[in-house]
Amino acid sequence: MAGTRHEVRRARARPGADGDACLSHGDRVGAHSIVGVGPERSATIIRAAAVAVAVERTLELGRGGPSVEGPLRSIRGVGVWTAAETMQRAHGDPDSPSVGDYHVPALVGWALIGKPVDDDGMLELLEPWAGHRQRVVRLIGASGFEKPKFGPRMTIQDHRGH
Repeated sequence: MAGTRHEVRRARARPGADGDACLSHGDRVGAHSIVGVGPERSATIIRAAAVAVAVERTLELGRGGPSVEGPLRSIRGVGVWTAAETMQRAHGDPDSPSVGDYHVPALVGWALIGKPVDDDGMLELLEPWAGHRQRVVRLIGASGFEKPKFGPRMTIQDHRGH
């Protein structure tokens, strides 16, 4: 079974240029299977790691907004959701809700108007809190509010084999 114990045994850490452990190029080929992401996401991670110094420089650009989002999104594979999640966590951006998230718009819609909404609807609902939209999303989540559950539970898909 590729991507399981066999890959873990094969991927031996080697010292990098700065002394930190890293995987050699040959070991990276199957490394995405070790962490449970597909090859496309793995390639994005490798591209982001290759420009890590530039990514870290975005911290000097402030808490978020277009000046931070632009450089993050210039990395192929980093979209609006990944940029927002990065700005929320690494930059402490209080105004970058996760557009493109599967659950967040519906949660916000149910909490604020009692029905599900899409990304555009979520942004419209959060407009009165411009500057603090992500804080509002976090407060809704922290409040314990849950959207209604309908029908059978969705089957959790294992994407490691794709």
